[in-house]
Amino acid sequence: MAFCGYLYINEPSEDVFIVPQDYRGNITVIYGQKEGAEKEFEGSKRIYRIPKGGVLKTQFRVKGNATSLGTYYYEDDEKRRTPLKTYTSTGPLPDSTAIYVHRMITGISTDATGYTYRFHKAFVGRQNEVP
Repeated sequence: MAFCGYLYINEPSEDVFIVPQDYRGNITVIYGQKEGAEKEFEGSKRIYRIPKGGVLKTQFRVKGNATSLGTYYYEDDEKRRTPLKTYTSTGPLPDSTAIYVHRMITGISTDATGYTYRFHKAFVGRQNEVP
């Protein structure tokens, strides 16, 4: 029974990333920030509202030892959501004219002051928009 509890604790959270309508570019979520965005849930899912600048500092900490790739949505001014396609391979996008969330990475970084933090990064856009 303890083994089952260990698996549950170390499972990643269910993450939903809300991206401003028509946003293109890098998005970054920096976890465990005291002054970050307050925790928001929809049921058991964690909600991450990406601001127009693309960088979200959140009070959420990474659950377990990993993060999920999550699901991504554009959200318009009336709070209507449109799902975004994700692409996890490293090759060219299947449709060069479609908008994808791709180039997703999760990691740990240390800034110039020695502060260590966990982050999640992704790119939203078409193949020809990748820097």
